[in-house]
Amino acid sequence: MLRAVKEAIKRHDLIESGSHLLMAVSGGADSVALLHVFSRLAESFNFRLTVCHVNHGLRGADSDRDAAFVEQLAGDLGMPVVVGRRDVGSAAKAAGVSIEMAARDARLGFFREQLESLDAVAVVTAHHADDQAETVLLRLLRGTGIDGLGGMRVRSEVDGVTLLRPLLQVTREQVLNYLDSQGLSWCEDDSNRDTDMLRNRVRHDLLPLLDKDYAEGIRSRLASLADVVQADSEWLGILSEDMLRSVTDADGCLAVDGFSDWPLAARRRVVRAWLRVQRVPSTRVGQELTDRVVELAMRRSGTGEVSVGDDRCVQRRHQHLRVVESMEAVPEWSVELAVPGVCVVDAMGFKVEATIAIGIVRDAPEGVGVLPARASISLRTLGNRALQIRSWRAGDRLLPMGMTGSRKLQDVFTDAHIQAEARSGVPVIVCEDEVVYLAGYRVARGWEVQEGEEAIQLRITDQSS
Repeated sequence: MLRAVKEAIKRHDLIESGSHLLMAVSGGADSVALLHVFSRLAESFNFRLTVCHVNHGLRGADSDRDAAFVEQLAGDLGMPVVVGRRDVGSAAKAAGVSIEMAARDARLGFFREQLESLDAVAVVTAHHADDQAETVLLRLLRGTGIDGLGGMRVRSEVDGVTLLRPLLQVTREQVLNYLDSQGLSWCEDDSNRDTDMLRNRVRHDLLPLLDKDYAEGIRSRLASLADVVQADSEWLGILSEDMLRSVTDADGCLAVDGFSDWPLAARRRVVRAWLRVQRVPSTRVGQELTDRVVELAMRRSGTGEVSVGDDRCVQRRHQHLRVVESMEAVPEWSVELAVPGVCVVDAMGFKVEATIAIGIVRDAPEGVGVLPARASISLRTLGNRALQIRSWRAGDRLLPMGMTGSRKLQDVFTDAHIQAEARSGVPVIVCEDEVVYLAGYRVARGWEVQEGEEAIQLRITDQSS
């Protein structure tokens, strides 16, 4: 086991000389063995250690016993120790999450605090090969993608915490053999046998059944699968980072023009990478959120929003995505158009070019709100009046050219699957509050242009175009 940990540190270049590390020690067999091994390697690798323990407050006196055991163990090894207490039960109830999720969040929060206050660089955890097998199988049962099948990484960044896992090539059996050889004791956590928890059922019921009746050595096979997938995932990650750089501007906005030319897997990977850059917590960047953002990028309509939690959302304004603070409602806006002239609507991220020329623009509409959008409007009908570009308002109606009757803009938006919060971003051209043109849709009856007649040629584009 000592040799395996040395090889992991060297192979993955895990620890720089002079580093200060936090050792996550629960008091169980795995973390006790890990701490003992690292205490023997500290001098040769030149790193400093601080023992870190989180008392979740879930098992009463037993939780306090584990904390006292860890403090005694650290003292026996001559190491500093920090112990944090968190009321995980109350936190889980308040947040409406499982005990396991609340405990994980509590640990990460405490680790972040200690990394900063103690000027440490990473947290070392005792996850081993058997844990890896359980993780891969659990993710498979719950549903996952390629990255999920890669299981845990030897080094990873989770919500601002650098985690090192040097035991991923070490089995539980090797851990127990090491403890026995060194005469070390540890604390048993009765909750690890509670089969109400899915991970414990996988550990104590499913994996033994698979190993006995279906696939002997299933744990090592699952761990090997994780290694293979991690290598493939690392390569794909490099490719997606290159693609992300090619479509990200200086402000961190993601250009979606051309997304449809990419394979679906590339779109998903680029979106996930971009969300991480935008500091969306990794626990939220799952398949559902990824696919919703991809759909937003691929939508024919150029506006929309997808919530990413923490009162933030991915907002699409025509050909760009950005992460912004969520807004309950977009205020109404209105700008007068110069004819001829150029009008830039900074708040909405688009501009309007109006020229006067003979002829009709015959571009087929691409979809409501999709830019660029062009239309020809009768100069004769306008006369001495002015045109405005504004957001839609409740009660707005359009008499679409080529159709009978009128249509509520609200119904047009509904048919085009434009969400309510995105509708204020669709340009509406009006004259004295009469809707003349809805961008990407139709010109109103009575504003059509005759062949050979002088007309107002409108071109609405993304502001960056």
